[in-house]
Amino acid sequence: MENILLNFIKDNLINIIKKNNLESPILSYRTKCTLQIKAHEAYITKFKVLFSKMKGKIKDLMKPEEKVKITKNNFSCTGTIISIENDEICLELYKKIEMNEYDLTRVINYNNNILLEKLSNIKENKISSFVIHGFSNFLKLFCNISYNEIINLKESQTSFLNKKIKEQKKIGQFDFKNNIDTKNFSFFDKSLNANQKNAVFNINLCKPFKIIGPPGTGKTRTIIEIIRQLLNKKFTILVCGPSNVSVDNIIERFVKLNLGILFYRLGSSQKGLIKFNLNNIVEQKTSFVIKEKNERNFIKNLSKLKTKYKKDLQSETKIVFSTLFSSLSENRNFDWIIIDEACQASDAEIFLNLYKAKYFIMIGDPNQLCQGEVSFFEKIYLDTFLLNIQYRMSADLIKFSSITFYKNSILSSLFTKSICIFVDTDGYDLDESWNEKSKFNEGEANLIIEMVNLINNRIYHKIGIITPYSAQSTYLKSKIDANIEIMTVDGFQGREKDYIIVSFVRSNDEGDYGFLDDYKRLNVAITRCKKGLFLVGNSFNFRKSSLFNKFFKHIRENFDVIDPSEINQYFKVIDIV
Repeated sequence: MENILLNFIKDNLINIIKKNNLESPILSYRTKCTLQIKAHEAYITKFKVLFSKMKGKIKDLMKPEEKVKITKNNFSCTGTIISIENDEICLELYKKIEMNEYDLTRVINYNNNILLEKLSNIKENKISSFVIHGFSNFLKLFCNISYNEIINLKESQTSFLNKKIKEQKKIGQFDFKNNIDTKNFSFFDKSLNANQKNAVFNINLCKPFKIIGPPGTGKTRTIIEIIRQLLNKKFTILVCGPSNVSVDNIIERFVKLNLGILFYRLGSSQKGLIKFNLNNIVEQKTSFVIKEKNERNFIKNLSKLKTKYKKDLQSETKIVFSTLFSSLSENRNFDWIIIDEACQASDAEIFLNLYKAKYFIMIGDPNQLCQGEVSFFEKIYLDTFLLNIQYRMSADLIKFSSITFYKNSILSSLFTKSICIFVDTDGYDLDESWNEKSKFNEGEANLIIEMVNLINNRIYHKIGIITPYSAQSTYLKSKIDANIEIMTVDGFQGREKDYIIVSFVRSNDEGDYGFLDDYKRLNVAITRCKKGLFLVGNSFNFRKSSLFNKFFKHIRENFDVIDPSEINQYFKVIDIV
């Protein structure tokens, strides 16, 4: 079984690498370095794009945390994208460069190639028995694969497993472990609800488990309580996530507690938390060393001192925060590993980290956008806890998601009436257009611009606009105030705003809706708002989709549906604050 699981993970990664090589364009830009600031051990470096047909659209083609190669003549180095604004790309480098012109090229499969190499070096006997049994139980319970079928598979037949898994459109989560008696257990955070307490209490059993955290259900608060309980029991902990943003969110909450506990992080930071990076801490602690006359001896002695201090710090630290990829450089084992946003992580990243700890907790939501069709989170069958009290949206706004995606198990702690309006463009001939590799709908975008102009500009920072297509996002950004965040559905996952406007874009004679008929994508789009949701789209275009028919039926029965011609009149009377 160990060989089958290992080869299954490997084959999936190889397929992802091949797909990326075929589908991901090699993007290269001529740029000029305009700014470089030393931030601890790293250099925050900005590049202005000089010549490119894609000027103004770079943000839709490249993403934060992607790797970029910087070249000029015989010089080259690799950096990590921190942010992209207009035609300016901000990178984190670990090398000082001159203020010259450089070619910036996106590096495809940088992390994946390293992951594949590490998978090839794994010894089967190091794989956690919990993982093996969890995967085996998943295949038997959810994919109807008998034990004999599994053990008789040859190592090269993992395509059979993939086929069986893909046949399951939605993997059901069974046997939620709720109604546990936690009365005699002391919690640091007394405000936790019953299901949050149940999940925290399970660490006492010292075995792996999963937590499903739907939108706005206090997932991070639960993670922080788990961390505090494990530290109180003197366990060592590795806290991971697939992205720097996911890790930063937990660190920010942890730091606010002022516990005085020694910790460090691995990887970059999107929120100015680079001072907690392991190498930066070492750099600060050794900055007092007086420079010797003999420079060679000084460099040699300083290097030895840094190595010693780093080893001491690693041995003394009980908790480490890291991205899943960066944690692979941490050559130590832990008692527990906590993986947040586990559904967004690749199989290989999670798998390579699980054998670094005795026990693990995976936290995620399989009903939101995941890596691949079925995430590793879903492929491991373990005791599962559902966080079911939702603190973001009112009961009327969360109702459709709760009924449709969570078996009507999500309750809201908010009972105020919220705004939800659907501007139905059916019959208005606002057809979609094709722009290079994406779609946009200028007529639909103009309606959104009209809506935004009718909203008080003092609350622009409270508004977010979500669209499935990058071309629509780019067009809206060129027309709307920069204080309003405009992103694709993927980009807005994990975020929230008081008011969300969703542009569905698709409107054509054939009724083609492409990849929009995806319950995970719809769930993310409609659960980002706290106070109000505004939908713009052609309901008739989605007539062939059972999911959207159900959604639009729910909207008509519970909220307001208006024509585009009624926008001006309607938005003048509704109260948006």
